[in-house]
Amino acid sequence: MAFEIGPYQVGDRLYQGRDLSVYRAIRLSDGLPLIAKIPNTNRPESAVSERLNNEFRILQRLQHAGYCRRAHATEPYGASVGLFFTYANGASLAEHISQLQLPLDEFLRLAIRMTEAVAEVHDAEIVHKDICPNNFIVSGATGDVTLIDFDRASMIPRESVEIRSPGALEGTLAYMLPEQTGRMNRTVD
Repeated sequence: MAFEIGPYQVGDRLYQGRDLSVYRAIRLSDGLPLIAKIPNTNRPESAVSERLNNEFRILQRLQHAGYCRRAHATEPYGASVGLFFTYANGASLAEHISQLQLPLDEFLRLAIRMTEAVAEVHDAEIVHKDICPNNFIVSGATGDVTLIDFDRASMIPRESVEIRSPGALEGTLAYMLPEQTGRMNRTVD
């Protein structure tokens, strides 16, 4: 079921989360393949809209980073917005490693690329807040790594450490830094 948002055609759903879904999309003017991240409802959800606008701002700041997708636009979608960014061909790291046993040299190349991706983000003074296997896309053909899902990321100067309840944590708990929980009384680095 394809539909249009602004100058984009949105196609197959790739992922559905609680608040957002991810779709294949194309830019109508030139057929450029993209990814669209769209709220599951077009009711005014200020928190969801703010997350998408935040991801757009973060990706704009990272537009020259080699390990991150380029944000193309946010487009009005009902009372919210849809975010459109460069298509990253491949599978999540979680899918990639579950499908095959990696030889040591390939594992090390992949680990180095992931470390470089996180370093690039930190060099831009950004904290991702959800580094986990589902947020790395690995191209099977080239071994390229792309770090995705910056909707909860923040810029380091704005980051403050607060003790939060477990229901308010940002990120995937199994992969979260102790500093991120607010229980260490230390800043997130």
